[in-house]
Amino acid sequence: MNKICKNYISEVKSLLPLYGKNERKYINSLKTTVTDYCEEENIQSINELYDNFGSPNEVVYKYFENTNTDIIIKKIKKTKYFKILIGAIVLSLFISTVAYCLLIFSEYQMMKRQEMVYAETVIS
Repeated sequence: MNKICKNYISEVKSLLPLYGKNERKYINSLKTTVTDYCEEENIQSINELYDNFGSPNEVVYKYFENTNTDIIIKKIKKTKYFKILIGAIVLSLFISTVAYCLLIFSEYQMMKRQEMVYAETVIS
Protein backbone atom coordinates (compact mmCIF):
# COMPACT_ATOMS: atom_id res chain seq x y z
CA MET A 1 0.00 0.00 0.00
CA ASN A 2 1.50 3.32 -0.99
CA LYS A 3 1.58 6.49 1.06
CA ILE A 4 -1.37 8.09 -0.73
CA CYS A 5 -3.65 5.15 0.10
CA LYS A 6 -2.51 5.16 3.73
CA ASN A 7 -3.23 8.88 4.00
CA TYR A 8 -6.69 8.42 2.54
CA ILE A 9 -7.54 5.60 4.96
CA SER A 10 -6.18 7.56 7.94
CA GLU A 11 -8.31 10.57 6.94
CA VAL A 12 -11.40 8.36 6.88
CA LYS A 13 -10.46 6.82 10.24
CA SER A 14 -9.98 10.22 11.83
CA LEU A 15 -13.50 11.28 10.90
CA LEU A 16 -15.19 8.29 12.52
CA PRO A 17 -16.51 9.34 15.94
CA LEU A 18 -16.61 5.68 17.03
CA TYR A 19 -14.17 2.91 16.32
CA GLY A 20 -15.73 -0.40 17.27
CA LYS A 21 -15.94 -3.83 15.71
CA ASN A 22 -18.22 -2.79 12.84
CA GLU A 23 -16.12 0.26 12.06
CA ARG A 24 -12.94 -1.85 11.97
CA LYS A 25 -14.62 -4.24 9.52
CA TYR A 26 -15.68 -1.33 7.35
CA ILE A 27 -12.22 0.25 7.42
CA ASN A 28 -10.58 -3.09 6.59
CA SER A 29 -12.86 -3.66 3.61
CA LEU A 30 -12.31 -0.07 2.47
CA LYS A 31 -8.56 -0.53 2.90
CA THR A 32 -8.49 -3.64 0.72
CA THR A 33 -10.64 -1.96 -1.93
CA VAL A 34 -8.52 1.20 -1.96
CA THR A 35 -5.27 -0.79 -1.96
CA ASP A 36 -6.38 -2.92 -4.87
CA TYR A 37 -7.49 0.17 -6.78
CA CYS A 38 -4.20 1.95 -6.07
CA GLU A 39 -2.18 -1.03 -7.30
CA GLU A 40 -4.27 -1.53 -10.43
CA GLU A 41 -4.52 2.11 -11.46
CA ASN A 42 -1.09 3.28 -10.21
CA ILE A 43 -2.52 6.24 -8.29
CA GLN A 44 -0.26 9.31 -8.12
CA SER A 45 -2.44 11.81 -6.21
CA ILE A 46 -5.04 11.72 -3.50
CA ASN A 47 -7.45 13.62 -5.75
CA GLU A 48 -7.77 10.50 -7.89
CA LEU A 49 -8.98 8.61 -4.82
CA TYR A 50 -11.36 11.45 -4.00
CA ASP A 51 -12.79 11.23 -7.51
CA ASN A 52 -13.26 7.46 -7.37
CA PHE A 53 -14.29 6.84 -3.74
CA GLY A 54 -15.38 10.30 -2.64
CA SER A 55 -13.94 12.60 0.02
CA PRO A 56 -13.41 11.13 3.49
CA ASN A 57 -16.45 13.09 4.69
CA GLU A 58 -18.61 11.47 2.04
CA VAL A 59 -17.27 7.99 2.83
CA VAL A 60 -18.04 8.36 6.55
CA TYR A 61 -21.46 9.84 5.72
CA LYS A 62 -22.26 6.85 3.49
CA TYR A 63 -21.18 4.46 6.24
CA PHE A 64 -23.47 6.07 8.81
CA GLU A 65 -26.26 6.32 6.28
CA ASN A 66 -26.18 2.54 5.85
CA THR A 67 -25.97 1.62 9.54
CA ASN A 68 -28.67 1.55 12.20
CA THR A 69 -28.97 4.95 13.87
CA ASP A 70 -30.11 3.51 17.20
CA ILE A 71 -26.96 1.42 17.54
CA ILE A 72 -24.77 4.43 16.78
CA ILE A 73 -26.59 6.59 19.32
CA LYS A 74 -26.21 3.90 22.01
CA LYS A 75 -22.48 3.59 21.27
CA ILE A 76 -22.02 7.37 21.44
CA LYS A 77 -23.87 7.51 24.77
CA LYS A 78 -21.73 4.68 26.16
CA THR A 79 -18.53 6.42 25.13
CA LYS A 80 -19.82 9.67 26.62
CA TYR A 81 -20.50 8.01 29.98
CA PHE A 82 -17.20 6.16 29.82
CA LYS A 83 -15.33 9.44 29.25
CA ILE A 84 -17.18 11.06 32.15
CA LEU A 85 -16.31 8.10 34.39
CA ILE A 86 -12.63 8.21 33.41
CA GLY A 87 -12.60 11.98 33.97
CA ALA A 88 -14.13 11.57 37.43
CA ILE A 89 -11.57 8.91 38.33
CA VAL A 90 -8.68 11.05 37.14
CA LEU A 91 -10.05 14.08 38.99
CA SER A 92 -10.50 12.13 42.23
CA LEU A 93 -6.96 10.73 41.93
CA PHE A 94 -5.63 14.24 41.38
CA ILE A 95 -7.50 15.61 44.39
CA SER A 96 -6.33 12.68 46.53
CA THR A 97 -2.73 13.22 45.46
CA VAL A 98 -2.89 16.94 46.24
CA ALA A 99 -4.47 16.25 49.64
CA TYR A 100 -1.79 13.63 50.41
CA CYS A 101 0.99 16.04 49.40
CA LEU A 102 -0.50 18.77 51.61
CA LEU A 103 -0.69 16.33 54.53
CA ILE A 104 2.93 15.29 54.10
CA PHE A 105 4.01 18.93 53.80
CA SER A 106 2.15 19.93 56.97
CA GLU A 107 3.73 16.99 58.85
CA TYR A 108 7.13 18.07 57.54
CA GLN A 109 6.54 21.61 58.78
CA MET A 110 5.42 20.30 62.19
CA MET A 111 8.51 18.10 62.47
CA LYS A 112 10.70 21.04 61.53
CA ARG A 113 9.13 23.18 64.30
CA GLN A 114 9.57 20.37 66.85
CA GLU A 115 13.24 20.03 65.92
CA MET A 116 13.71 23.78 66.41
CA VAL A 117 12.03 23.63 69.84
CA TYR A 118 14.13 20.59 70.78
CA ALA A 119 17.30 22.34 69.62
CA GLU A 120 16.44 25.45 71.70
CA THR A 121 15.80 23.37 74.84
CA VAL A 122 19.05 21.45 74.40
CA ILE A 123 21.07 24.64 73.87
CA SER A 124 19.51 26.46 76.87
